[in-house]
Amino acid sequence: MSEDALSRIAGAFERLASVAESIVRNLFPPPPMPGAVRVRTTGEQLRSEETDMDLIKFVVQVPEEATPDVVRRDVTVLFADGTQDTDQAAGRDAVETKEFKAPQDSTVTVRVENVDDAGNVSPAREQQFALSDTFAPPEPGEIGLRTTGEEYVPDST
Repeated sequence: MSEDALSRIAGAFERLASVAESIVRNLFPPPPMPGAVRVRTTGEQLRSEETDMDLIKFVVQVPEEATPDVVRRDVTVLFADGTQDTDQAAGRDAVETKEFKAPQDSTVTVRVENVDDAGNVSPAREQQFALSDTFAPPEPGEIGLRTTGEEYVPDST
C-alpha cells in the first residue's frame, strides 16, 4: 500500500474519531460548571514562633448543585507563593471545605470543578479573593484604679 493511501486512511480515521468524540460529548455532556464560589473568613492566626506573618483562616463555600448526579466538588486553592492545597466538598449537601490559611493581605485563586457519579468533570470555575484582616483586636481587659495617696487642699472661701 502506498504512503499516500496510508495517509488518506489515517486522515479518515482521525475524522471518524472526531465525529465519535462529538457524539459522545452530546450524549454524555459533562456536569455543569459550578455556580458562584465564596470565601468565608473564620479567624486569624497572629505572628508567633511558628509563623513570621499574620495568617487569615478561611473556608471555601461552594454552591449547592441543581443536578442530582453531581457527587462532589473538587476544590483547589492556589496561593500567591505558587503553592496549592486541595479539598473535596463531597455529597450533595456539602457547602464548605476544610479550613485553609494564607498570609494576610494576599490574594488566593480558588478553582472548583463538579464531578458526577460517572466520574465526568465539569469545566472549572475560578475566582480570586483578597484576604484582608477585618478582625478587630479584642477589647481591653478590666480597668483598675489604684490610689497613690492623698493631698490636703485648703478651702479658699
